[in-house]
Amino acid sequence: MKDLEEFYKNYYILLKKATEKTKQIIESIVPFDKDQEKLIKKIKNARQELVELFNHPKIINYCRRCHQSGKGCCKQTSEDVNLKQQDVIYILANNLDFKLPEPDIKFLVSILDKRPACIFLSKKGCLLQENRPIICLDYYCSDGLSFVLNSLHLKEKLLENSQVINWGSLELVQTIIARHKNTKYLPKN
Repeated sequence: MKDLEEFYKNYYILLKKATEKTKQIIESIVPFDKDQEKLIKKIKNARQELVELFNHPKIINYCRRCHQSGKGCCKQTSEDVNLKQQDVIYILANNLDFKLPEPDIKFLVSILDKRPACIFLSKKGCLLQENRPIICLDYYCSDGLSFVLNSLHLKEKLLENSQVINWGSLELVQTIIARHKNTKYLPKN
């Protein structure tokens, strides 16, 4: 259990440092240009639609049953299930006052058997809420996915918004990095 506690503490420190560095980069290029503003708004709208889809009563029931059985995607941590650079850039581009929430390490260690879960899982659910990583917005287990795929309207909504978020986030990362590189070499006034 000590190893798991140490893992979470170190992982949180890394995430916090990466978030602070990303914030410095974004602050160096604010205000955003019109294209970046439109892209941020488009990503925000797509994320909100996916959150609404995720909050569909049938999907909530699937998730609740899975969680009660001791499983759950928040407990299936791998390299793919965590806060990535494009998540942090989007979150900070949308809200520069964002503070990375402090994880409840004691809770995480208490529910796990030598296998890490999402660092933002708490007794009350996700600490990130509307700032969940992209993977959490467009991932559905087999029960949830079969429900979504059996409804053409929901399937189209999922696919369209997932593409907007994934490609839009990568484009946002690229434009911010390119703009930051250009501003580093401009003379200070």
